Amino acid sequence: MSFPANNLIDKKIFKWYEIVGFIFIIASLLYLLFPKDKIVELILKEKGDDNLIIKYIENIKKYHDIDLKLHLVLFEKYLNTSKIDKAENELETIYKNFPNFSKKEFLKYKLVKTEYFLTKDEKKRGFIKKEIENILNNLIKNTKKTKQLKYIYKEALSFELYQIALNSIEKIIKNNNDLKWIKNAYKISMQTKNYKKAKKYLQNLIKKDPLHKKIYLFDLANIYIHTKEYKKASNIYYNLAQIDKEKSLKWLQKSAMFSILYKDYEIGAKRYIEAMIRSKDFKNKKRFFMEAIKVSLWGNKKDLAIKYIKMYKNLFIHDKECAIFMLKTALALEELTLANKISKDIAKRLK
Repeated sequence: MSFPANNLIDKKIFKWYEIVGFIFIIASLLYLLFPKDKIVELILKEKGDDNLIIKYIENIKKYHDIDLKLHLVLFEKYLNTSKIDKAENELETIYKNFPNFSKKEFLKYKLVKTEYFLTKDEKKRGFIKKEIENILNNLIKNTKKTKQLKYIYKEALSFELYQIALNSIEKIIKNNNDLKWIKNAYKISMQTKNYKKAKKYLQNLIKKDPLHKKIYLFDLANIYIHTKEYKKASNIYYNLAQIDKEKSLKWLQKSAMFSILYKDYEIGAKRYIEAMIRSKDFKNKKRFFMEAIKVSLWGNKKDLAIKYIKMYKNLFIHDKECAIFMLKTALALEELTLANKISKDIAKRLK
């Protein structure tokens, strides 16, 4: 006796809803027969279809109380499948049934964050972002664990909430005064234009990371310039001149320039003289010497100008431009004895 092959192939023994019902019955039996921890473990390892896992857990919920782990899995799966209303209801259940669960606010943040990215309306997004900001601020206040603070920091950065990111770093640094986090705190302080904190973190970096001291000092000088603290900027540049010998002339000139800006002409002239002494190039020596004299005169430091001319005139008397400059300065200051001596020296060289 033979049967048509097509009849065997086309015949459907079970309908789809019967199959699903069968799976749910098996799932319920598994939940009853297997240890609960084992079932949770299997679900957590499951990488399959989120909707199927949702149906599985929802079916178990109809007949049995489920533990916190399964509620959390269900909540995450609702978020993954954009079921915001169901996720919100699940979160309410967690709040009600597990009042001592410490990470409830983190779940709320995930819910609001998902809602933000699902929303297309820019105005509504603005309101949701404000809610995100409030939640993250509350999380920082109530969180001490470094791992959670790092999570808040990353999330704040992703929404360009730099002040919150800085607040989280400051709490991290209390737990772990690591170089990486001090650097991050400095960078974000600059982004938020919080120069007071930026200076504090740079000073900390100078102590903790001497290998990069020159970079930090340069950055610190720039902040002092920005905040118009010229005396401090000048001192930083002078400090750089002592440790960065290759660029010492550059730093001495900057130190002189900012000394002049805060009207300490004596220090400004002194910095130029030091640059003159350190320089090995005569043209630079002459330029620094003449600048020192000019700065002394700008500050009405006549005695200082005469002092430097007397000290270094023999070094520059053979240079016509500098010799005439010294002579004119001496005459202008009515230092006739010095002017007479310079003119005689010039005459000798012209013979």
